[in-house]
Amino acid sequence: TFDQKRQTLHLQLRAANFASFDKLRSALATDYVVQQDALQKEGDAVSGGVTLRRK
Repeated sequence: TFDQKRQTLHLQLRAANFASFDKLRSALATDYVVQQDALQKEGDAVSGGVTLRRK
């Protein structure tokens, strides 16, 4: 979801494991301020939200 007023993009994501979220956060952090919501393990996957804002 894009918040035009705040100029942020919020994504709800699902990945295979916690390490995948760490890898994504590190990659995005070069160009964006990354705020990661709490992650939850759901069966064989991990889900959570990420909010991005340009640096």
